[in-house]
Formats: sequence, C-alpha cells, structure tokens
Amino acid sequence: ISDFLAGDGGQMIVEAARFFATRGVETERGFEIHKVIGPDELHEGVDNSAFTNMMAAWTLRRAAQLVQAGLQQAVDGESRRWEELADRLLVLRGLDGLIEQHEGFFRLPVAGRGPDDRSELAWQRDRMQWRDVKQADVVMLTALPEPQFPPAERAALLRTYEPLTRHLSSLSEAVHSLVARRLESLRFRCSRPFVRRWIRARCPV
Repeated sequence: ISDFLAGDGGQMIVEAARFFATRGVETERGFEIHKVIGPDELHEGVDNSAFTNMMAAWTLRRAAQLVQAGLQQAVDGESRRWEELADRLLVLRGLDGLIEQHEGFFRLPVAGRGPDDRSELAWQRDRMQWRDVKQADVVMLTALPEPQFPPAERAALLRTYEPLTRHLSSLSEAVHSLVARRLESLRFRCSRPFVRRWIRARCPV
C-alpha cells in the first residue's frame, strides 16, 4: 500500500485534491461545491451534495497527509490550504441535526405513494421536484470506513432516508442492508427485509 500511495495512487489523490480546491467556491458559510450530481441521480445540478462534499474533504485531508509524510510532492503551502478547505467544506444539516442530502432537499415535498403519483412517466418528468432518492446516497456515507459516524447517527440517517429511497440500482439495497446489519448488534434489526427483496428482484424463481 505504501508503494501505491508513494506512486500513481498517491498522485491521483493529490491531483483530485487540486481539482476540488479549484472546483469549490468561498462563501460566508464556508467552502461550497455547486452544480453537481451525487449518487442520487434523480437530482441533478444540486449545491452542496453531502456525499460529494464529505468525499472531497476526505480527499483533501488524505492528500495533505501524503505530502506531509513525504510520499507526494506539492508546492509550498498547498497541503496546508487543502487542510483548511477540508475543515471549511460545508455539510448541511436539518433542524434536528440530520445530514441533508443536498441544499434544499428537506424542503422538497414527499412524493405520493399511489399508482398515479408513482407512475414512471410522471416520475421521470418531475423527479427533481420530490424528496425521492434513486439509490443509496447519504446512507452510503455511513457504510464507508471513513468518515466515521456514531451508531445513533447512522441509525437515524437510515431511518430517515430508507423510506425515501426507490432502490433503482442493484447496489442500493445491498448498501442499506450492510448499514442495517452493522446496526443489528445495537438492536436495529432490519437487514433481512433488504436482503430478501434484493434476492427476489435479482434472482426470480
């Protein structure tokens, strides 16, 4: 791993950090990244995607660590600026403290659950107007080794975003199932329904 980080792997992280350092914008609220599409592909051109911003912060910090460890090169002051930007990257939260998927997501109305409300044609036309999620997005953040989330926050995020997620990707329910399974030791027992649905959808008898 050290050889990889001292070579092409580390260089890729450093160049990604340079990209994020120029991709964001400085505002009174912090360092923001606008007009992106996160894992939830139903919402395009959004500002401050939590997944994007937190992954950008991770990249900036890891690049700075590689430079400070002497595994990669950077110009004077560059790694220090990466750390500053990482600390200032904006992650939005609702009034209850829960991470908001992107700017304005919690203000969107929840889509109806009737056949007319959920028709494919209407969904394709109006998908950005609803608080729908195509596939694991914020929940996927809690499945990664970094950043770390307290168990109570992981459970709250899963409870919030699972009812909104349409699972239109074969990987989505697997991610939700993984997060739920890790919480089972904390009496959050819900991974089996995800697994059963995934198997029925992908492996019909």
